[in-house]
Amino acid sequence: MNIIDNIDQLIFEQEKTNINKIPIQLKNVPKENKTISKSKEKLIGAKINISKVEKTITKHLKRIKITKSTDIKTGSEKIKETYKNIMLELFNEGIIKNIGKGILLALIVIIINQITTELIFDLFDDRSTAYLIGAIIIGPLIEEIFKFLSIKWKSTAGHFAAFNVMELVVTVFVNHVGLIYRILPIIMHGTTTMFQKFFYDNEITIDKNKIKSFGLLVGLIIHMVFNGIPYLFSSSYEIRSIARHTEKGIEMINDEILREINQTINNVYDLIP
Repeated sequence: MNIIDNIDQLIFEQEKTNINKIPIQLKNVPKENKTISKSKEKLIGAKINISKVEKTITKHLKRIKITKSTDIKTGSEKIKETYKNIMLELFNEGIIKNIGKGILLALIVIIINQITTELIFDLFDDRSTAYLIGAIIIGPLIEEIFKFLSIKWKSTAGHFAAFNVMELVVTVFVNHVGLIYRILPIIMHGTTTMFQKFFYDNEITIDKNKIKSFGLLVGLIIHMVFNGIPYLFSSSYEIRSIARHTEKGIEMINDEILREINQTINNVYDLIP
């Protein structure tokens, strides 16, 4: 069936000016076109260039078909494509080279984190404030920036693997934290890495400017929220603990004062003949 036979009513709305101005006269339709559809008759009678319309619509439909097949993808397809891109990057770049760059970046991150953590805890006596600044603000900022750099330098998988292995070793064998407590952080780092890689490959446009670093902002927010959850619980615990100790402290002080008063009174009585 010719594509014009399926032309939408929208065509006639767009061309209604021409159709109203030029009466449709079927007697002027060429004999060889007597068997064409009523849609074609109307277009020919309105002196509309059918071949031009047909070419335009055909081109439009081809573009729609391409869009449906390539651009419109489900969430799972996008995740699979991002994962596939990371794996392709690993093998195309070379596994040894990819992991080597990842190890270098991970070492820099671990060293910077260690130095900044020590400085922050030296500057702030309050442990809660130090944790807030170090673990919730500075730490995520450093780690997410280096994730972005690893994506830019095509060492996404290498950096992810190297960093998490190094952090696992430091956390478990140096800080003596249980291995099970590293499972959720690894999942979090994997999630932020995927977000960063996705938005790097599918940059968003803001004011006609293509931005590849939007994933860095998304990853930073996720990382900060994740690290902030323990802070909320630890802070409430510390407040309750301080309150309990304060109450006990006041009771102890009162008891000590009472003992001193009693002792003083007894000493006075001893002085009385």
